[in-house]
Amino acid sequence: MANGASSPPGPDNQAGADARRLAAVGAAVVGDSIWHWWYAPGDSGRGLRGGTWQIVGGDLGYDMTLTNVKWTDDTSVTGTGTWDQESGHITASVTVTGPDGVSVSVQLGYDDYEPGSVASITGTAGGKALVAAVPAP
Repeated sequence: MANGASSPPGPDNQAGADARRLAAVGAAVVGDSIWHWWYAPGDSGRGLRGGTWQIVGGDLGYDMTLTNVKWTDDTSVTGTGTWDQESGHITASVTVTGPDGVSVSVQLGYDDYEPGSVASITGTAGGKALVAAVPAP
């Protein structure tokens, strides 16, 4: 994780660069899981370095479940999300665990159909407010 890009802090952010880096990993996993579901056969699969994702039809589009998805060797992402295929809006609530058990719990959202979209991220890291944004995955 040390070489990963940190998301820039947003207004009212109190979390450090490592926490924002973990939040960026969470956004990347959400986008990567949707990408794999869209382009590869099946409703479920393995994460880049382990863990599993599943995407199934739901009330508002498609519902995602992430279970210990490993984006890097020292991070894992668990949580849920929704992709509204009509509007292209994606929302997710994930917990990202990094080295030494450090974790962040974040909510993120972005518009999949909008070129240059930005993923807004809010949550907590060690009791501190985390507010950031990254390019949509």
